[in-house]
Amino acid sequence: MTPASLQSQARSLILTAEKPEVEEKRIGLLKLQGEQNVKMRELEDQMLSTISAVEGSILDDDRVVSGMEVLMKEGALVVDQIAKSSEIMAEVHQTISKFEGLSDSCRKLFILLGQMRSIHYLYEFSSKFFYGNFKICS
Repeated sequence: MTPASLQSQARSLILTAEKPEVEEKRIGLLKLQGEQNVKMRELEDQMLSTISAVEGSILDDDRVVSGMEVLMKEGALVVDQIAKSSEIMAEVHQTISKFEGLSDSCRKLFILLGQMRSIHYLYEFSSKFFYGNFKICS
C-alpha cells in the first residue's frame, strides 16, 4: 500500500460520507472516460486495419475513403465527450480539494500507526481495520 493510495482511499471515504453525489459523479466520469479511451483505441485499430487492407492506392478505394470519414466523425464525437467529461471532472476535483487536508491527515495517521509496530508487534494494524474505524467515525 502506497501513501498515495492510502490518501486516495481516505478521500473517497470522506467524499462518500460528506458529498455522496459528488463521489458518484466522480466514479461515473472515471468509468465514462475509460470507456471513451477504449472506444478511441478501437477506432484507431479500425482505421489502421482499413488502411492496411487496401490494395493499390488508398485514394482510389472508395470503401477506405468513406470508412475513414465515418471513423473521423466518430472519433471527433469521442474526443468531444472526453473534453466535456474533463470539464466536469475539474469541477469534481475542486470539491475534492476541500477534503485534501483531512485525507492527508488520515494517510499520516495510518503511517504513524504502521510505525508503532516497531515498538511492539501487538501494535500492528491492517488497512482494513483502519478504514473500518474511519468509516465508524465519519
